[in-house]
Amino acid sequence: MGNCGTYGLTREAVGPVVDTVVAMRTSMPSVRVLALAVVILLSACSSGGRTEAGPTRPATSVPTTTTAVTTTTLPDAADISDVDDISDVGLVPADPASAIAAVPAGHDLSFETKAVDVDEVGKHNASVVAPVGWLYVNDSNPSFTDIEDIDGTSYDIDYGCDNDCAPKDWEPVVRKELGVIDYFGSDHADTVERPVHGSRGVVLTSAADHAMLLVRWAPDADAYFTCSAELDAAHADLLAAFTAACEAARPKWIAIA
Repeated sequence: MGNCGTYGLTREAVGPVVDTVVAMRTSMPSVRVLALAVVILLSACSSGGRTEAGPTRPATSVPTTTTAVTTTTLPDAADISDVDDISDVGLVPADPASAIAAVPAGHDLSFETKAVDVDEVGKHNASVVAPVGWLYVNDSNPSFTDIEDIDGTSYDIDYGCDNDCAPKDWEPVVRKELGVIDYFGSDHADTVERPVHGSRGVVLTSAADHAMLLVRWAPDADAYFTCSAELDAAHADLLAAFTAACEAARPKWIAIA
């Protein structure tokens, strides 16, 4: 508004109008508003230091800089394909081939690779093998839940540190009385134990109860990893497939050869 002369509004042209409006303001109160508006217009014109038309100074733009920030979030039990590069979240992809191969003929069941955030804070992530279509529920007992027709079957993925998450020799911890191995053995009949492939750990199976437990650990790990399954009698012959799925899992915090 400081360059009012640009629009032909000079003090000389508008001044007489103002004088006439001011003289009428007592008999026509509504004109006071118009008078005030014109006075403001003149004040704005004078503050700009211009009373006649002339060139105006072009506006100066201030350059701004925008920085793009890209983050990668590990999806909760989402397909690995949802992450552009699984190395971004520090996971080695689990291979479902052995679990798929162990499914007996006649079962409409297959396995796929999933990424799970076991502790819900991103520290204990794992690439695991799970049945296609099963939903991962991370609560007090993190597990995959069948949403179709295999009732009575549980498939759990978890970690443990017995309230002391720090690197240590985990074998005495997992084998102690009422520890994770002792608990499985006391709860299931005819338990058979064998070493796990690729790291320190064990695989426990109970053919009588159609159940299995895998435990992995490492001395430089701050927790051990567990994967377990328990099947109903109608699906007992899938135990080998679930055992292979557990053994294929790749927890981020434990190196597996």
